[in-house]
Amino acid sequence: MAIAVTSDASAFKRTANLPAASTAYSIWGWFRLTTDRNTFTGLVGLANAVDGASFHQLGTDSDGTTLKIWSQTTSTNVAALSTNTWYFGAMTCSGTGAGTLIGYVRALTANALTSASIAGTSFTPGAAEWGRDCVTGEFISGEIHACGMSNAVLSADELLELSYFHEPQLDGIRSLNVFYPTIESVNTNATVDRSGNARNATATVGALVDAPALLWRSPSPNLVISGTTDITGTLDATLGVLTSAGAGSVDVSGSLSKTLGALTSVGAGSVDVSGQGAVTLGALVLSAAGSVSVEGSLAKTLGALTLVAAGDNGDVAPPDAANDSVILTRRRRPR
Repeated sequence: MAIAVTSDASAFKRTANLPAASTAYSIWGWFRLTTDRNTFTGLVGLANAVDGASFHQLGTDSDGTTLKIWSQTTSTNVAALSTNTWYFGAMTCSGTGAGTLIGYVRALTANALTSASIAGTSFTPGAAEWGRDCVTGEFISGEIHACGMSNAVLSADELLELSYFHEPQLDGIRSLNVFYPTIESVNTNATVDRSGNARNATATVGALVDAPALLWRSPSPNLVISGTTDITGTLDATLGVLTSAGAGSVDVSGSLSKTLGALTSVGAGSVDVSGQGAVTLGALVLSAAGSVSVEGSLAKTLGALTLVAAGDNGDVAPPDAANDSVILTRRRRPR
Protein backbone atom coordinates (compact mmCIF):
# COMPACT_ATOMS: atom_id res chain seq x y z
CA MET A 1 0.00 0.00 0.00
CA ALA A 2 1.06 3.57 -0.63
CA ILE A 3 -0.17 6.55 1.37
CA ALA A 4 -2.30 9.42 0.16
CA VAL A 5 -1.09 13.00 0.65
CA THR A 6 -3.58 15.85 0.32
CA SER A 7 -3.22 19.61 0.20
CA ASP A 8 -4.11 20.00 3.86
CA ALA A 9 -1.90 17.18 5.24
CA SER A 10 1.10 17.52 7.51
CA ALA A 11 4.61 17.31 6.00
CA PHE A 12 6.22 13.93 5.34
CA LYS A 13 9.63 15.09 6.47
CA ARG A 14 12.80 14.75 8.54
CA THR A 15 14.55 17.61 10.32
CA ALA A 16 17.40 15.67 12.02
CA ASN A 17 20.20 13.30 10.97
CA LEU A 18 20.24 14.76 7.47
CA PRO A 19 23.21 14.69 5.08
CA ALA A 20 26.00 16.75 6.64
CA ALA A 21 26.10 19.18 3.73
CA SER A 22 24.17 19.66 0.51
CA THR A 23 27.08 18.37 -1.54
CA ALA A 24 26.67 14.60 -1.34
CA TYR A 25 23.18 13.11 -1.15
CA SER A 26 20.40 11.38 -3.06
CA ILE A 27 16.68 11.57 -2.31
CA TRP A 28 13.88 9.71 -4.09
CA GLY A 29 10.34 8.37 -4.04
CA TRP A 30 7.32 7.33 -6.08
CA PHE A 31 4.54 9.86 -6.67
CA ARG A 32 1.14 10.05 -8.34
CA LEU A 33 -0.68 13.34 -8.84
CA THR A 34 -4.38 12.64 -8.63
CA THR A 35 -5.24 16.31 -9.18
CA ASP A 36 -3.41 19.11 -10.96
CA ARG A 37 -3.33 21.82 -8.31
CA ASN A 38 -2.01 24.44 -10.77
CA THR A 39 0.62 25.62 -8.31
CA PHE A 40 4.18 24.92 -7.15
CA THR A 41 4.40 21.55 -5.41
CA GLY A 42 7.39 19.44 -4.38
CA LEU A 43 8.14 15.78 -4.98
CA VAL A 44 11.49 15.59 -3.14
CA GLY A 45 13.57 18.36 -1.64
CA LEU A 46 16.11 19.54 0.93
CA ALA A 47 16.17 23.02 2.43
CA ASN A 48 18.04 24.87 5.14
CA ALA A 49 14.83 24.74 7.22
CA VAL A 50 11.14 23.94 6.85
CA ASP A 51 9.94 26.56 4.34
CA GLY A 52 13.53 27.75 4.14
CA ALA A 53 15.06 30.20 1.70
CA SER A 54 17.95 27.94 0.59
CA PHE A 55 16.85 24.72 -1.08
CA HIS A 56 17.23 22.05 -3.73
CA GLN A 57 14.02 20.55 -5.08
CA LEU A 58 12.50 18.32 -7.71
CA GLY A 59 9.00 19.69 -8.06
CA THR A 60 6.38 21.18 -10.33
CA ASP A 61 6.27 24.66 -11.77
CA SER A 62 3.33 26.99 -11.14
CA ASP A 63 1.30 25.08 -13.75
CA GLY A 64 1.34 22.02 -11.47
CA THR A 65 2.54 19.51 -14.10
CA THR A 66 5.88 20.75 -15.52
CA LEU A 67 8.51 18.95 -13.47
CA LYS A 68 11.64 21.01 -12.76
CA ILE A 69 14.90 20.72 -10.89
CA TRP A 70 15.42 23.76 -8.66
CA SER A 71 18.37 25.31 -6.87
CA GLN A 72 16.86 28.33 -5.14
CA THR A 73 15.53 30.54 -7.95
CA THR A 74 17.45 28.73 -10.71
CA SER A 75 15.60 25.91 -12.45
CA THR A 76 15.38 23.83 -15.60
CA ASN A 77 12.69 21.53 -17.00
CA VAL A 78 12.96 17.77 -16.51
CA ALA A 79 9.69 16.41 -17.95
CA ALA A 80 5.97 16.96 -18.26
CA LEU A 81 3.82 15.03 -15.77
CA SER A 82 0.33 13.63 -16.23
CA THR A 83 -2.25 13.15 -13.51
CA ASN A 84 -3.12 9.64 -12.30
CA THR A 85 0.26 8.27 -13.43
CA TRP A 86 2.89 6.86 -11.08
CA TYR A 87 6.36 8.43 -11.41
CA PHE A 88 9.68 7.65 -9.76
CA GLY A 89 11.38 10.95 -8.93
CA ALA A 90 14.92 11.37 -7.62
CA MET A 91 17.45 14.13 -7.04
CA THR A 92 21.20 13.93 -6.42
CA CYS A 93 23.79 16.55 -5.50
CA SER A 94 27.55 16.12 -5.79
CA GLY A 95 30.67 18.23 -5.60
CA THR A 96 32.43 20.47 -3.13
CA GLY A 97 30.62 23.63 -2.16
CA ALA A 98 28.14 24.22 -4.98
CA GLY A 99 27.78 20.85 -6.67
CA THR A 100 25.96 19.53 -9.68
CA LEU A 101 22.26 18.98 -9.02
CA ILE A 102 20.52 16.32 -11.12
CA GLY A 103 16.83 15.55 -11.27
CA TYR A 104 15.53 12.19 -12.53
CA VAL A 105 12.06 10.91 -13.38
CA ARG A 106 10.62 7.68 -14.77
CA ALA A 107 6.99 6.88 -15.46
CA LEU A 108 5.89 3.42 -14.38
CA THR A 109 5.51 2.36 -18.03
CA ALA A 110 8.93 3.73 -19.10
CA ASN A 111 12.18 1.77 -19.08
CA ALA A 112 14.63 4.65 -18.67
CA LEU A 113 15.17 7.72 -16.53
CA THR A 114 14.77 11.21 -17.94
CA SER A 115 17.13 13.72 -16.34
CA ALA A 116 18.26 17.34 -16.27
CA SER A 117 20.95 19.12 -14.26
CA ILE A 118 21.91 22.56 -12.98
CA ALA A 119 24.62 23.99 -10.72
CA GLY A 120 23.52 23.57 -7.12
CA THR A 121 24.09 26.14 -4.41
CA SER A 122 25.70 25.13 -1.12
CA PHE A 123 23.84 25.18 2.21
CA THR A 124 23.42 23.08 5.33
CA PRO A 125 20.21 21.03 5.15
CA GLY A 126 17.72 21.48 7.94
CA ALA A 127 14.72 19.68 6.43
CA ALA A 128 14.12 16.89 3.92
CA GLU A 129 10.61 16.57 2.51
CA TRP A 130 8.61 14.28 0.26
CA GLY A 131 5.40 15.41 -1.45
CA ARG A 132 5.61 19.04 -0.28
CA ASP A 133 7.20 22.20 -1.65
CA CYS A 134 10.22 23.18 0.47
CA VAL A 135 9.47 26.90 0.16
CA THR A 136 5.75 27.45 -0.38
CA GLY A 137 4.62 24.54 1.76
CA GLU A 138 2.23 23.34 -0.96
CA PHE A 139 1.53 19.61 -0.96
CA ILE A 140 0.85 17.48 -3.93
CA SER A 141 -2.72 16.31 -4.22
CA GLY A 142 -1.96 12.63 -4.67
CA GLU A 143 0.01 9.72 -3.30
CA ILE A 144 3.59 8.84 -2.36
CA HIS A 145 5.37 5.52 -2.01
CA ALA A 146 8.82 3.99 -1.26
CA CYS A 147 10.58 7.21 -0.22
CA GLY A 148 14.22 7.31 0.79
CA MET A 149 17.44 9.25 1.08
CA SER A 150 21.15 8.41 1.20
CA ASN A 151 24.32 10.25 2.20
CA ALA A 152 25.88 9.48 -1.17
CA VAL A 153 25.43 10.39 -4.80
CA LEU A 154 23.74 7.40 -6.42
CA SER A 155 24.40 6.95 -10.12
CA ALA A 156 21.70 6.92 -12.77
CA ASP A 157 22.10 3.14 -13.03
CA GLU A 158 21.72 2.69 -9.28
CA LEU A 159 18.60 4.85 -9.22
CA LEU A 160 17.13 3.04 -12.22
CA GLU A 161 17.58 -0.31 -10.49
CA LEU A 162 16.12 1.10 -7.28
CA SER A 163 13.07 2.36 -9.18
CA TYR A 164 11.96 -1.14 -10.16
CA PHE A 165 11.42 -2.44 -6.62
CA HIS A 166 9.31 -1.72 -3.57
CA GLU A 167 12.28 -2.25 -1.23
CA PRO A 168 16.04 -1.72 -1.24
CA GLN A 169 17.96 -4.54 -2.84
CA LEU A 170 19.78 -7.35 -1.06
CA ASP A 171 23.16 -5.76 -1.74
CA GLY A 172 21.98 -2.54 -0.14
CA ILE A 173 21.95 1.15 -1.01
CA ARG A 174 25.17 3.05 -0.45
CA SER A 175 25.12 5.18 2.72
CA LEU A 176 21.37 4.73 3.26
CA ASN A 177 20.04 7.50 5.50
CA VAL A 178 16.30 6.68 5.67
CA PHE A 179 13.83 4.48 3.82
CA TYR A 180 10.05 4.53 4.13
CA PRO A 181 8.53 1.65 2.11
CA THR A 182 4.97 2.81 2.98
CA ILE A 183 3.81 -0.77 2.44
CA GLU A 184 1.65 -1.20 5.50
CA SER A 185 -1.74 -2.44 6.62
CA VAL A 186 -2.07 0.52 9.00
CA ASN A 187 -1.40 3.99 7.61
CA THR A 188 0.36 5.29 10.73
CA ASN A 189 3.07 2.66 10.21
CA ALA A 190 3.99 4.26 6.89
CA THR A 191 6.23 6.78 8.66
CA VAL A 192 8.48 4.09 10.21
CA ASP A 193 12.06 4.14 8.91
CA ARG A 194 13.11 0.71 7.65
CA SER A 195 16.77 1.59 7.01
CA GLY A 196 17.82 0.36 10.45
CA ASN A 197 18.67 3.92 11.56
CA ALA A 198 15.38 4.45 13.48
CA ARG A 199 14.74 7.81 11.81
CA ASN A 200 10.98 7.88 11.58
CA ALA A 201 9.29 10.56 9.52
CA THR A 202 7.09 13.32 10.88
CA ALA A 203 3.78 13.15 9.07
CA THR A 204 0.02 12.98 9.35
CA VAL A 205 -0.64 10.49 6.60
CA GLY A 206 -3.86 10.03 4.72
CA ALA A 207 -5.69 6.90 3.68
CA LEU A 208 -3.94 3.82 2.33
CA VAL A 209 -4.14 3.43 -1.43
CA ASP A 210 -2.85 0.89 -3.96
CA ALA A 211 0.89 1.07 -4.50
CA PRO A 212 2.44 1.07 -7.99
CA ALA A 213 2.93 -2.33 -9.59
CA LEU A 214 6.61 -2.82 -8.74
CA LEU A 215 8.64 -5.96 -8.08
CA TRP A 216 9.33 -6.96 -4.50
CA ARG A 217 13.03 -7.81 -4.80
CA SER A 218 15.62 -8.45 -7.43
CA PRO A 219 16.75 -12.05 -7.99
CA SER A 220 20.09 -13.05 -6.54
CA PRO A 221 22.94 -12.60 -9.02
CA ASN A 222 24.56 -15.44 -10.91
CA LEU A 223 28.32 -15.82 -10.54
CA VAL A 224 30.67 -17.69 -12.89
CA ILE A 225 34.29 -18.26 -11.85
CA SER A 226 37.32 -19.95 -13.37
CA GLY A 227 39.80 -19.35 -10.56
CA THR A 228 39.49 -19.29 -6.79
CA THR A 229 36.53 -17.50 -5.24
CA ASP A 230 36.17 -16.85 -1.53
CA ILE A 231 32.78 -15.94 -0.12
CA THR A 232 33.77 -14.73 3.30
CA GLY A 233 33.02 -12.06 5.82
CA THR A 234 30.83 -11.45 8.82
CA LEU A 235 27.53 -10.72 7.09
CA ASP A 236 25.14 -12.51 4.78
CA ALA A 237 26.12 -13.39 1.20
CA THR A 238 23.38 -14.48 -1.18
CA LEU A 239 23.93 -15.83 -4.69
CA GLY A 240 21.32 -17.32 -6.99
CA VAL A 241 23.68 -19.55 -9.01
CA LEU A 242 27.41 -20.10 -8.59
CA THR A 243 29.27 -21.85 -11.40
CA SER A 244 32.93 -22.84 -11.28
CA ALA A 245 33.76 -23.14 -14.99
CA GLY A 246 37.34 -24.36 -14.65
CA ALA A 247 39.50 -26.06 -12.10
CA GLY A 248 39.00 -23.35 -9.52
CA SER A 249 37.99 -23.74 -5.92
CA VAL A 250 35.13 -22.13 -4.02
CA ASP A 251 35.46 -21.32 -0.34
CA VAL A 252 32.21 -20.40 1.41
CA SER A 253 33.10 -19.28 4.91
CA GLY A 254 32.65 -16.53 7.44
CA SER A 255 30.74 -15.93 10.63
CA LEU A 256 27.16 -15.59 9.40
CA SER A 257 24.89 -17.19 6.87
CA LYS A 258 25.76 -17.71 3.21
CA THR A 259 22.99 -18.75 0.82
CA LEU A 260 23.58 -20.19 -2.65
CA GLY A 261 20.70 -21.24 -4.86
CA ALA A 262 22.85 -23.70 -6.82
CA LEU A 263 26.58 -24.41 -6.90
CA THR A 264 28.04 -26.14 -9.95
CA SER A 265 31.72 -27.12 -10.21
CA VAL A 266 32.27 -27.93 -13.91
CA GLY A 267 35.99 -28.65 -13.66
CA ALA A 268 38.12 -30.41 -11.09
CA GLY A 269 37.62 -27.71 -8.49
CA SER A 270 37.00 -28.13 -4.81
CA VAL A 271 34.27 -26.65 -2.64
CA ASP A 272 34.87 -25.84 1.01
CA VAL A 273 31.75 -24.95 2.99
CA SER A 274 32.93 -23.88 6.41
CA GLY A 275 32.80 -21.13 8.97
CA GLN A 276 31.01 -20.22 12.14
CA GLY A 277 27.48 -19.81 10.80
CA ALA A 278 24.82 -21.37 8.62
CA VAL A 279 25.58 -22.16 4.99
CA THR A 280 22.73 -23.16 2.68
CA LEU A 281 23.11 -24.55 -0.83
CA GLY A 282 20.03 -25.34 -2.89
CA ALA A 283 21.92 -27.84 -5.07
CA LEU A 284 25.58 -28.80 -5.39
CA VAL A 285 26.80 -30.45 -8.60
CA LEU A 286 30.38 -31.65 -9.12
CA SER A 287 30.92 -32.51 -12.80
CA ALA A 288 34.50 -33.72 -12.38
CA ALA A 289 36.73 -35.14 -9.69
CA GLY A 290 36.30 -32.29 -7.28
CA SER A 291 35.94 -32.57 -3.53
CA VAL A 292 33.48 -31.07 -1.07
CA SER A 293 34.34 -30.29 2.52
CA VAL A 294 31.45 -29.36 4.82
CA GLU A 295 32.78 -28.14 8.14
CA GLY A 296 32.26 -25.56 10.84
CA SER A 297 30.45 -25.11 14.10
CA LEU A 298 26.91 -24.48 12.86
CA ALA A 299 24.50 -26.05 10.42
CA LYS A 300 25.35 -26.58 6.76
CA THR A 301 22.44 -27.52 4.53
CA LEU A 302 22.62 -28.87 0.97
CA GLY A 303 19.40 -29.47 -0.91
CA ALA A 304 21.02 -31.98 -3.29
CA LEU A 305 24.59 -33.15 -3.84
CA THR A 306 25.38 -34.72 -7.20
CA LEU A 307 28.76 -36.16 -8.24
CA VAL A 308 28.45 -36.39 -12.02
CA ALA A 309 31.89 -37.72 -13.00
CA ALA A 310 34.49 -39.75 -11.09
CA GLY A 311 32.09 -39.72 -8.21
CA ASP A 312 34.12 -42.02 -6.03
CA ASN A 313 36.78 -39.34 -5.89
CA GLY A 314 34.38 -36.81 -4.52
CA ASP A 315 34.56 -36.47 -0.78
CA VAL A 316 32.11 -35.11 1.74
CA ALA A 317 34.07 -34.64 4.93
CA PRO A 318 32.28 -35.55 8.15
CA PRO A 319 31.79 -32.91 10.84
CA ASP A 320 35.05 -32.13 12.60
CA ALA A 321 33.54 -31.37 16.00
CA ALA A 322 30.81 -32.81 18.15
CA ASN A 323 28.67 -29.71 17.83
CA ASP A 324 28.75 -29.64 14.03
CA SER A 325 25.47 -30.26 12.25
CA VAL A 326 25.46 -31.36 8.62
CA ILE A 327 22.31 -32.11 6.68
CA LEU A 328 23.01 -33.62 3.26
CA THR A 329 21.14 -35.34 0.51
CA ARG A 330 23.74 -37.15 -1.54
CA ARG A 331 22.96 -38.92 -4.78
CA ARG A 332 24.98 -40.33 -7.64
CA ARG A 333 24.03 -40.87 -11.22
CA PRO A 334 23.76 -44.54 -12.20
CA ARG A 335 26.69 -45.95 -14.15
